[in-house]
Amino acid sequence: MDKPFFSIIVTTYNRENTIKRALESILIQSDNSWEAIIVDDGSKDKTREKIEKYLDDKRFKYVYHENQGAGFSKNRGLMIAEGNFVTFLDSDDEYLKDHLSSRKEILLSNDTIDLLYGGCKIIGNPYVPDINDKSKMIHLSNCIIGGTMFIRRSKAIEIGGFK
Repeated sequence: MDKPFFSIIVTTYNRENTIKRALESILIQSDNSWEAIIVDDGSKDKTREKIEKYLDDKRFKYVYHENQGAGFSKNRGLMIAEGNFVTFLDSDDEYLKDHLSSRKEILLSNDTIDLLYGGCKIIGNPYVPDINDKSKMIHLSNCIIGGTMFIRRSKAIEIGGFK
């Protein structure tokens, strides 16, 4: 396989009920220059069983480690990634069919872009627990949604990845 344009890092923890939707949304992409790296952050449920069939497709890679948090898992995926750009799909989210192709068009039209962010459709409750205070709910417009961020892999490594 040639070097993919995109590396999609899917971090997961106990998401047996949602990960199939996320992975299926990768498979239906109109642009096929991608690899998907599933980083399992110590799931104790049947997450591994749910993703087993996807591993027959060589574009999918799987790595498991004991629970160490989202930042560690994203960095682990980043170190495995081979694509020019990395993006992050949460295991309870999904892409629309032309998500990658629309971003690729923008990125190819200007080779000085190192970070591209934005554009999502929220389905369901737009409020989530605040990461800094779980007793508060905040609107998703105040959050960074990983699937909408594309960063040049070399730059992500240069800045040291995630905390």
